[in-house]
Amino acid sequence: MLNKINAYKILIKDTERTNYFNDGNFFPFFMFTVFDANSGEQRLLELNFVEDVLHDRFKDHCCRSYHFSMLKRVNKVVDQTNCIFNIEFNTEKHTYRTVVST
Repeated sequence: MLNKINAYKILIKDTERTNYFNDGNFFPFFMFTVFDANSGEQRLLELNFVEDVLHDRFKDHCCRSYHFSMLKRVNKVVDQTNCIFNIEFNTEKHTYRTVVST
């Protein structure tokens, strides 16, 4: 399943959101569970908006990190069973399949 958690999903009331931002506890990260379309390996993609970095993690292996300035484009294709997206960097291209089935 494609999971996405942020403060707006956790904090429902306006007062809770205001207190969250005013307390300085804002961590703008998004994490997605995906499959590498080529190898079929389950991976974790982390978008870090503090440092402007995309982390591609696979189990206990080395993490691949890409600065947002290296991103060239992101394309999404939705078919009857999957959502597939391509992340194209200046030097390479990766294709991922979401865990969610439509």
